[in-house]
Amino acid sequence: LVGIGNPLLDLEADVPPEFLKKWKLKENDAVLCSDKLIPMFFDLVDNYKVQFIAGGSTQNSLSVAQWMIGKPHSVTYFGCIGGDHFGHVLRVKAEEVGMNAVYQIRPKEKTGTCATCIVGQSRSLCAHLAAANLFSADYLELQENWKLIEKARYFYVAGFFMSSCLPAIYKIAEHADNAGKYFMMNLSATFICSTMKEHFVRLFPQIDVLFGNTKEFFEIAKALGFESKSLKEVVFCIANIEKASNRSRLVVVTQRTKAGDNIRRKHVSNVSGAAACRRTYCRYKRHW
Repeated sequence: LVGIGNPLLDLEADVPPEFLKKWKLKENDAVLCSDKLIPMFFDLVDNYKVQFIAGGSTQNSLSVAQWMIGKPHSVTYFGCIGGDHFGHVLRVKAEEVGMNAVYQIRPKEKTGTCATCIVGQSRSLCAHLAAANLFSADYLELQENWKLIEKARYFYVAGFFMSSCLPAIYKIAEHADNAGKYFMMNLSATFICSTMKEHFVRLFPQIDVLFGNTKEFFEIAKALGFESKSLKEVVFCIANIEKASNRSRLVVVTQRTKAGDNIRRKHVSNVSGAAACRRTYCRYKRHW
């Protein structure tokens, strides 16, 4: 399994609803950090009990996958970090779970961070990408890196990475399609669905598995012109978007603490107790 994404050091803390209101953040939402939100990071660190955790959507999911597989270095992760202490922390954490982290390093840049604000059973994410935003597709083409891609059978990318390096996503999706491998994506956030419509349209024929929550699926459906108040109607439309291969597309809809729905073309199954792995709802399924 190979994944590519934005490696971030999470600053995680329990906060009251007033904190989100103060910084105009929403529950169960994710945004990129603007200049106005920079002071929010200091507010979080100065006034709340913060845990520093190796994170980033794709890295979180792959860490869980590595844990589930058990065999060291079964999972490879590509991303970009800075040459600082936070970058070192991310490398150590990846090694602890047995994941093969192949980081592109920008020595003069800071490693990306993400404020993870927990309110009860909900969360609000604010990501400051920094070095994570500087990944280059040609890093994948290095001989030692491309060998890892050729060896892999499954590929996973979170929609968040679309704002960082689209050429790298296209390169991996094309390789997976040409080699008969599986390409998986996560919608990641409503703002990704609404702003990256044309790129999703280009990638959909190559997407074998698509993850997302209910809000994200309604948002991508709206962007694609599939508006409906029925979640199953929306997901059926997305599951049946034309594919480049003969394989059907598996769509996995998460619903917070409720059971998740798996939809593959005209088949629907309900999965009880879908794993909510701390800050991500992604599940890795070895069923092919």
